[in-house]
Amino acid sequence: MNGIRKALRDGLVPPPPSAEPVKHRDAGVWTIPNLFTLLRFLLIIPAVISIFYIDERPWLPLTLVAVFSLTDWVDGFLARLLDQYSAIGAKFDPLADRLGLGLVVIALAWEGLLPWWAIVIIATVDLFLLFFILLMDAHQAMRVNWIGKFRTALTMVGVVAVLAGPAFAQPVLSTIGVLCVEVGAFLHIITGVQYARLAWLGRRRFR
Repeated sequence: MNGIRKALRDGLVPPPPSAEPVKHRDAGVWTIPNLFTLLRFLLIIPAVISIFYIDERPWLPLTLVAVFSLTDWVDGFLARLLDQYSAIGAKFDPLADRLGLGLVVIALAWEGLLPWWAIVIIATVDLFLLFFILLMDAHQAMRVNWIGKFRTALTMVGVVAVLAGPAFAQPVLSTIGVLCVEVGAFLHIITGVQYARLAWLGRRRFR
């Protein structure tokens, strides 16, 4: 029980910027958390395609995107609970975030469910983040902060709320979701600059 509480706490409370990164034993590629990360990659294309058919099957994109968003938390929780940290997981987990969320919001904008200006901001920042994630050395992980956690949670909740509007025939849910995504887009700029700077400094420090 104490292990579960600690895993939950560590997932909700990011370490202070001054804290030294905790070194963990690399559990390798085939771990339970990495299987959830793989599941998230496999969900991206079906989730995006289902958005284009939201009028016929409004529950399908809501379900797929909700599962994608939930497993973003599950893989990190399991890595902490089972002590199954891996270098490849630390690299591909944020990659799944950026790729999946970016394609989902583009599909929503294409269907007229999100404003294009917010999508352009998110997609542009994500492209730069993808570049820096791939640039990072294998042992490095993208260290999160309060703003980053709040931005990711707010954007994912917003996207799910946008999809919940058609599914429940409640337009107010979609309106709330759009507002969440718009606020998340502005926070995206701040966190994008911070993450890019940390990734670059970390890479130079390693070299």
